[in-house]
Amino acid sequence: MDGILGPLVSVLLAIGILAGIAKFLSYVREVEMARDDALRRYRENMTFLTEFTSKLGAVEEVHQALQLVAHHLADECDAESLAIFVDVGEEEDKRAVRGAAVAGPFPTFRPAPDVVQRRPQYRLQHLLHEVFKYGETAIGIVAESRRSILVADASEAGPELALPKDMRTFVAVPMVVENHFLGVVCAANRKTVGKGFTQEHLERLELLSCQAALACNLVRVYADRSYQQLLHQEMSFVQDLQQRLLPASLPDHGGCQFAALSEPAREVGGDYYDFIQLDGDRMMVVVADAAGKGVSACMLMAMCRAFVHCLSDNYTGLEPFLGELNSRLYADTASHHFVTMAIVVVDTNEGTCECGCAGHTPLMFRLPDGRCVSVHPDGPALGMFPEDFGFVFETLSLRLHPGTQLLIHTDGITEACNKEEEEFGFGRLLQVWEREHLPAQQFLDTLREQVRQFVGQAEQYDDQTLVAIDFAGPLKENKQPVNERRETAHVGQPT
Repeated sequence: MDGILGPLVSVLLAIGILAGIAKFLSYVREVEMARDDALRRYRENMTFLTEFTSKLGAVEEVHQALQLVAHHLADECDAESLAIFVDVGEEEDKRAVRGAAVAGPFPTFRPAPDVVQRRPQYRLQHLLHEVFKYGETAIGIVAESRRSILVADASEAGPELALPKDMRTFVAVPMVVENHFLGVVCAANRKTVGKGFTQEHLERLELLSCQAALACNLVRVYADRSYQQLLHQEMSFVQDLQQRLLPASLPDHGGCQFAALSEPAREVGGDYYDFIQLDGDRMMVVVADAAGKGVSACMLMAMCRAFVHCLSDNYTGLEPFLGELNSRLYADTASHHFVTMAIVVVDTNEGTCECGCAGHTPLMFRLPDGRCVSVHPDGPALGMFPEDFGFVFETLSLRLHPGTQLLIHTDGITEACNKEEEEFGFGRLLQVWEREHLPAQQFLDTLREQVRQFVGQAEQYDDQTLVAIDFAGPLKENKQPVNERRETAHVGQPT
């Protein structure tokens, strides 16, 4: 017995070892197969992403990019048609999916004209407007449950799926990336006639759904980038437009020295200055501030500039000029859009300056003896009220001595704030002007630097514009004393 037991134990041990080796080899083969399958899926995904991204830059519309994905998945799954629905919950604050792409004659879940099925472009447009709430139809059920659906034979499908009558076989899988639901991919009808989708097709589409999910993310990034590029292009156009609206150079008129600077708070702004030659003796100087900031203010400024140039061709005086400018702006803008303006007409032959204000900051004069005075003719902002409100525009005519300096500014200068929210203020501006007896351009550069030092690292909240004029004196001898003449212009009748 002992002689038999020993060999038997040896045989059993050998069998156990061989079984263990066989099991180990089987495990190794499973690991290798899993590795090969993972590598295959990795290569498939990388090939798809490479091809997809290479085509992404060539499409004209973002939705066309998902069309590429839909056609790719349809071919991979032997599907006659395939559709991609994307989640709109974050977009519209509701639990629903919307059609985003389609390949082939995908049956419509909701009634549609026959032409929709006959023409691919109509079918796509119809699909882009199909929205399914979570739990509604087979697509909404997949969206709500995050589980795939396989219908090998649509004639046996339950009514809750609400499959279209021309759908013979159907498979739908959710698109999920890192537990984040992106949408649903669904295929309808096999290319192979008479066959239905199988579990193998379901698993294949589930594997490929990650490609669709990656593509959706890429499309969103691409759409955001394209939108940002479009905004950048439009902003560049508006910036170029604004630069073209401002004078390309400073005028040379009767020995007067002109200086100007303008810094918008954003990429573009609503401040505007201009020099318009009325005739051989008279130069109109305009400084305006359109309500608001950014592109809207820039567009309002452009409209104002157009009206100013149009009306200056038939200039007869500030009274009718401001009245007509107000009427045009009021007629063509909304009630919350208005423009403040300071305007002077310098006559270098007579040595006079006619001034007007429409809701703007005061005009400032530094006299030859160093004294600084401000004048502020009364008048409302342009475009706020119709002419029949009976308001008054005041105009003031001054005779100027040689050596007088005129300063016009927008409120972005005096209202510039530091981090303590303290304004630069009119008083500081006046102190700088009284202290610095400099030519026009040097003074503007000095004042701008003073404002920058005061503000420090605080953000610029408003556009800043400055115009200065050094008056050289009249071209003809005029021995009359300094004279001030105040005129008032009534627009319409009081109500």
